[in-house]
Amino acid sequence: MTPKQEQFVAQYLLDLNATQAAIRAGYSKKTAASQGERLLRNVEIRSAIQAAQAARSKRTDVNQDDVIRGLHDEATYRGHGSSHSARVQAWAHLGKHLGMFVDRLAGADGGPIVIRTTNLKALSDDELDKLDEILGHAEEGPSPTPDPSADGTGEDGGESPAPAQ
Repeated sequence: MTPKQEQFVAQYLLDLNATQAAIRAGYSKKTAASQGERLLRNVEIRSAIQAAQAARSKRTDVNQDDVIRGLHDEATYRGHGSSHSARVQAWAHLGKHLGMFVDRLAGADGGPIVIRTTNLKALSDDELDKLDEILGHAEEGPSPTPDPSADGTGEDGGESPAPAQ
């Protein structure tokens, strides 16, 4: 790889945005989008990105399973500090990971695929519970034990920040 390509890999790992990585690596802003796309198709660059991501996963001791488990815990937790918004976001991320909530439509002429996502923010607690049942998580056991100082409703009446990453 050239030094410029190595810089692209390093920059891409920051935010996974190929266009911005190309700009930060020194490619022209005018052609950054096409350069980023082209660079990601390069086998050597793709391998370097995958190796760096694997090394990061090992170094931080965080893998995809950890992230999925954390999202599921957040999606099903109703104890002290939980919020409807956090549950919806967690379910949305899990659903996207599983390929749910996406309509894929091919053009009549076999043209490009149009992707539409469903807004999950309007789901009620009952609908979130139903989603949990559909995904088969209901039989995995109870949600994390709520904080003993909680009022027993499972809601704190407001938004809570997401747990520390």
